Amino acid sequence: MHVGLDYRLMDGTVATSADTYEDASRAAAVGGTTTIIDFAVQVEGEGLMEPLERRLRDIGPSAVDVALHCW
Repeated sequence: MHVGLDYRLMDGTVATSADTYEDASRAAAVGGTTTIIDFAVQVEGEGLMEPLERRLRDIGPSAVDVALHCW
């Protein structure tokens, strides 16, 4: 998954994916998926805990289980 993640485009601008955990997880559940895996992305200067804690707050409304891959 790529829920609410920023993407740096070739021209240097940044676009954010439009999904939220609420709508992405409900779509997964309707399709029979019981677990989604998403990224906990570090920004420059962060350790591993900050992005993990941020994403753990984000996944609250998820309708399915969520695993996070720290990056």
